[in-house]
Amino acid sequence: MVEYLYSQLFPFDFNKTYWIAYSGGIDSHVLLHAMSQLRRQNPQLILHALHVHHGLSRYADDWVEHCRVICSDLNINFSCEYILEQPSPGESIEAWAREARYSIFAHRLAIEEVMLTAHNQDDQAETVLLQLLRGAGPKGLAAMPARQPLGQAYLLRPFLNQSRKALQHYADQHSLKWIDDDSNDEPRFDRNFLRQKVLPVLKERWPEADKNISRSASHCAESIANLSDLAQLDLVQELSSSLSLIQLRALSPRRQRNLLRYWLSSLGCQMPSTKQMQAIQQDLIESRADSQPLICWGRWSLRRYRQNLILETAEQASFSSWSPIKWDLSTPLNLPHNLGQLSAKRQTPGQLSSAINLQELSIRFRQGGERCQPVGKKYSSPLKKLMQEWAIPPWRRGLVPLLFHQDQLAAVIPYCICQPFAAKPSEEAWIIY
Repeated sequence: MVEYLYSQLFPFDFNKTYWIAYSGGIDSHVLLHAMSQLRRQNPQLILHALHVHHGLSRYADDWVEHCRVICSDLNINFSCEYILEQPSPGESIEAWAREARYSIFAHRLAIEEVMLTAHNQDDQAETVLLQLLRGAGPKGLAAMPARQPLGQAYLLRPFLNQSRKALQHYADQHSLKWIDDDSNDEPRFDRNFLRQKVLPVLKERWPEADKNISRSASHCAESIANLSDLAQLDLVQELSSSLSLIQLRALSPRRQRNLLRYWLSSLGCQMPSTKQMQAIQQDLIESRADSQPLICWGRWSLRRYRQNLILETAEQASFSSWSPIKWDLSTPLNLPHNLGQLSAKRQTPGQLSSAINLQELSIRFRQGGERCQPVGKKYSSPLKKLMQEWAIPPWRRGLVPLLFHQDQLAAVIPYCICQPFAAKPSEEAWIIY
């Protein structure tokens, strides 16, 4: 097992920090112990164990203490993260716990560090069956990749080609003591049902069912890689939150769907269902130019503006009724409702004159009737007309931050500086970004 881990990690090199997702169960204990043995041969290895306390079991506090003791015995740094929230009513506990764990992993690891999880061949087979029963396509059937990005770090699953039986053998050989999570015996959870009721029957008839199902996942992963290569050829623009309808309409329906999935996935978007994908093709791509369709799923939505599809998170409120937000440019400003952050710095040449009174500045949002004379234009124009020229979709115009000096519009961020507040060419002035 130690030699196998060496072969899996060698391409990464050992001059990195490796984190082990340590639940205390048999699989993660085998991984933890084998990594400690590998460190004996490679002392430069830096190991940390991370335990996530979900708060779902009455034994959760005992598990933390068990994991702490094991890590102390193995001389591995131990830390625990506590999840304070609870799943929403009707939400899948399994999905909620998984998303919470991976969110913690992504935020905890630094650049280039590696998180190891102990998912094995049996886990992979269960995942493929779950995805198959949900009607997933090739991406879902590819199940868990052996390696994937994790925020600014990496996630590695080195045991995907190891059976649960092999891990059990290692645990017995080294007299390991592990936690038996009581929830693993509850068949109301889909994965447990497959593990207890379905896979044993399949293995009676096909002893290598788990290995063969896992191999199918690898084939699907290769197909997905090929489809991604095709989508990259079809995506003839830089990746952004808008996608050309002209480009989409030049493709066959199958390649449209492939490009849409690739585009949405690359932007970190949850995949729409088959029915929603059909609606995207019929209502957004093929409908009349004067229609204003809107497709929503989860926290995402797609609209059409001019000749582009526009992806955004669930519709944000207009801020016309919000009070002005004072901002003196000295520190970054977090905009309301997750609209992002504004920052400013002085440089030569700049954009916004340094002669203005910083104590008189504020951020507001459109209320209607605003006018602006952008630098380089002879006359002022209604802000509505300027936003049309800048191709800002109508539903986003109320979300554009406006910088006011007293009651005069000084800048439309990030589109323009209004002429009366523009810096001179050689002046050290403000840049807002």
